[in-house]
Amino acid sequence: MASRSGKTSANSHIPLSQLLRRCHQLADDLYAAEAGKGGLTARQHAVLAAINTHNGASQASLVDATGIDRSTLAEMLSRLIARDYVTRKRLTEDARANAVRLTPKGLRAIKAMANAASRTEAKLMAAVPAPKRGELIKALAAIAALSDAKD
Repeated sequence: MASRSGKTSANSHIPLSQLLRRCHQLADDLYAAEAGKGGLTARQHAVLAAINTHNGASQASLVDATGIDRSTLAEMLSRLIARDYVTRKRLTEDARANAVRLTPKGLRAIKAMANAASRTEAKLMAAVPAPKRGELIKALAAIAALSDAKD
């Protein structure tokens, strides 16, 4: 892997899966620092953002939108319900499915954390030369799409 200076970094021998794990941990750490104490975690932010985009969606749809497994998402939703960020209600057309919606408090929380998320993205992208950023996003999206293919 080449650094900004064009030199090969010490990470060029590290397997992709380990680099992705390290990048994920860095993103979580940066977000936590930006969000501060009492803020949402990066995963909570991702779930609330998905609910905001798909308000009233089923939990199964949110699993697809976030990539978080069903049981973890169900636990997260229980905690978000306890904090009054979301509501969960059985769908009338399918009693096995729950519709999830943001509460006004949840909407305020996601709006409050938007700047933290933007600053985190900017810090992460600063490590990538501007002309390569689009390629990086496309490559990561292609890897992420593998999870859709396994279903």
